[in-house]
Amino acid sequence: MGIAVLADDIGVPLANAVCRRIGQRNYDHWFAQVRFDWADEQRRTVRLTTPNRFAADWIRDRFAHVVDAAADEMLGGDTRVLIECEPTPTETVRPAALTRRAAPARPARETRKADPRAKRIRHDLVEFVVGPSNQLAYNAAVQLAEADAAFNPLFIHGGCGLGKTHLLQGLCKRFTENHAGCRWRYTTAEQFTNSYVHAVREHRLAEFRARLRRLDLLVVDDVHFLSSKSATQAEFLHTFDQIDASGAKLVLASDNHPKLIQQFSQALVSRFVSGMVVRIDTPDHAMRVRLVRALAERRGMDLNDAAVESVADRCRGSVREIEGALTTLAAMANLETDAGDRTQIGMALAHRLGAERAAHRSVQPIRFEQIVDEVLAALNVTPAQFSGKGRQKQVVLARGMAAYLGRQLTSLSFPDIARAMGRTSHSTIIAAAQRIAQQIARGDAVQLPPDGRTTPIDRFVELLRQRVCESAGACV
Repeated sequence: MGIAVLADDIGVPLANAVCRRIGQRNYDHWFAQVRFDWADEQRRTVRLTTPNRFAADWIRDRFAHVVDAAADEMLGGDTRVLIECEPTPTETVRPAALTRRAAPARPARETRKADPRAKRIRHDLVEFVVGPSNQLAYNAAVQLAEADAAFNPLFIHGGCGLGKTHLLQGLCKRFTENHAGCRWRYTTAEQFTNSYVHAVREHRLAEFRARLRRLDLLVVDDVHFLSSKSATQAEFLHTFDQIDASGAKLVLASDNHPKLIQQFSQALVSRFVSGMVVRIDTPDHAMRVRLVRALAERRGMDLNDAAVESVADRCRGSVREIEGALTTLAAMANLETDAGDRTQIGMALAHRLGAERAAHRSVQPIRFEQIVDEVLAALNVTPAQFSGKGRQKQVVLARGMAAYLGRQLTSLSFPDIARAMGRTSHSTIIAAAQRIAQQIARGDAVQLPPDGRTTPIDRFVELLRQRVCESAGACV
């Protein structure tokens, strides 16, 4: 399949115009199998025909404005653009005159030699599915990779399986494409720690420092791994300062906001928040639908609309959960069909997947004791202080948090929570929970041990909620 080229067709000129705007690489990836032709006899409507619905949705969401601008430039401002997919899943044979692909002329400048290390990275920004939950993080990553971003560092945080690693690795690839001969490194905080310890033991610390501090881009994933490692944190701080002073870029990712990482030096936290800190949230239903379609397409799976909706409804936690569901679906489909036979997966198989997952999922209700344990650990309050009569600031906060989350995450009533906290009257428990709710509404901040750093109370509540869910095995 290619771009249709008729006698005085729009295909080749419009393809060239689109390619100039998005670059040869993006064009080859998304438009290589797209046909450009006229949709009406008056030749005021241009039609793009893609090989599948996923490609049509992606081009419509990401490149429609580019195609509109290119068409307006060539034909004037009174032009419509339609983006459609093939009506049938099988490709039909077309006459040779209609299947010539418009190959946009590559720029005359010398092509850059690809960085061989970038090829070993799995993920690419082109395949990153963008939605409301990650739009800001994606935009920041693209800006840093393609231009001279005004912020440094870029700190991305969010729960497990939401795409932080994909975004970081894709940023590295895009950076190498836009900065020929650049010096860069993608690593994890654990790898950084192991390399540092090895360098100390082998008396090669100067070599270790030189290797990192002469980079143009340093990308560190899972930076929360440095928690409680004071010597490694100190070394990382010096590396950060050297990189920043040289004008190089630093990108970091963590499960938590910098201020919520336990046992982290205040100096590092202040460096991290001096740049751009952006959060990736769990995807909403519409984005999960797009993720299911995109991931299924990459695996060569054909899901009908009902099956896509079913998987998106059941997998609400992370991208990894969607990937796991699709892996199971593919295995179930292969058992029912001949090897290599790509049949459409419908609701019958999706229902079976739901039944299988439900049968193996142990639903664990959250116990109030689990909430108390997480609150006490986060605020460095002892059980004796919590159940006593003391009114220290951290103790009062711990009681309020326990009361608030107890009502949010369990079916306990205020009298039940009062009894669990060893209180004879539940009126104080009601007041404590209401106080937390009011602080959240006002956007107040709280001080956290051990160094008294402040953080927004809503972020702290969300962190506690995640920890309680994870410890109880109750998170979706």
